[in-house]
Amino acid sequence: HIICPGFEGMAFIGGLPDTQMSDELLAQLPYRIRDGKNEHGIMMATHVLFNDWDAHGHGEIPLTKLPYLVLANVKSMETIETDLAGVLDNLHTTPAMDAMGYLIQVIVTDGTTTCVIRPGVLENGAYEIVDATENPKLTNFRWVSDPTVVRTDLQLDRLGPRHLEPMAE
Repeated sequence: HIICPGFEGMAFIGGLPDTQMSDELLAQLPYRIRDGKNEHGIMMATHVLFNDWDAHGHGEIPLTKLPYLVLANVKSMETIETDLAGVLDNLHTTPAMDAMGYLIQVIVTDGTTTCVIRPGVLENGAYEIVDATENPKLTNFRWVSDPTVVRTDLQLDRLGPRHLEPMAE
């Protein structure tokens, strides 16, 4: 649990056992946010996606910094696009994410309006903000606008499609 000026949340970084609190790693924690709430009442959570469309972005900001930038910059759901100007089209995956075949998406809400910040379909890899207020659900698959998610909506993992065999009786 970390508390920063303007927001607090949960962060994760490996290599911080209780007996070895490295100042260098501690300094990275604010940029490793996975969920939190800022002083403007904006809440967010990060979800992992398989990068099954091989998106990498092209910008200067590591994708892992997106959750931090949401909490540090978004003042309201009405201003979210302006607050994140210059961020969504300036993200790139990290070598570690590429090696594992992952991306992230973020769900953002003020308790009334909910948006998903997800990889876009454009070739340049820009992220997009999608109004998910009518269906504010998210897990480790791409956000689907329908209230019912069917198996064909789920992502393929990096091993390819999973074929489920009927269970023997």
